[in-house]
Amino acid sequence: KDGGILNKHGVVEYVNGIAPGVFVTVSTPNEEIAYQMSYHSMGPGPLWTLYRPFHLCNLETPLSVAKAVIDGEVTCVPIDGLVSECITRAKINLKAGQTIDGIGGYTTYGSIAEAKESDEKGYVPYGLVTNKAVMKRDVKKGQLLTYDDIELDKSTLVYKLRKEQDAMYGKNVL
Repeated sequence: KDGGILNKHGVVEYVNGIAPGVFVTVSTPNEEIAYQMSYHSMGPGPLWTLYRPFHLCNLETPLSVAKAVIDGEVTCVPIDGLVSECITRAKINLKAGQTIDGIGGYTTYGSIAEAKESDEKGYVPYGLVTNKAVMKRDVKKGQLLTYDDIELDKSTLVYKLRKEQDAMYGKNVL
């Protein structure tokens, strides 16, 4: 309705080929902020895109963790719960019994889905896939992995934290 290509607000999207960088499209009902956006050459509105041509996750993530642990301050919290999930997609044909690698490896890569869809279909969050994960059944290249497809390493800290996070949202996925 505001002239964009998305059909709703609160969307998180991932775009292949636009790298490096991160962006967010914003709007505001506040007249002063809208005036300032226009004044600072951000365009006429009602939508403005804020872009940063880099994303330093290896620096930003530890800083966010430190702020949370040391200062008790959150740096990024979805207003109404999780919006999207970075889920796991097969890079190659995978076979039952095969041990797969984790992030940055040769067997899988991250994709995106709405959190609701991910929960309903049982997609595996990409951060839970480690080099000790074993395929339970064959999966074709390009297919999204579900919990039925893979045996995760349940001893990792990230697995335990994800289980705790899911419990906070009333989910019993793991």
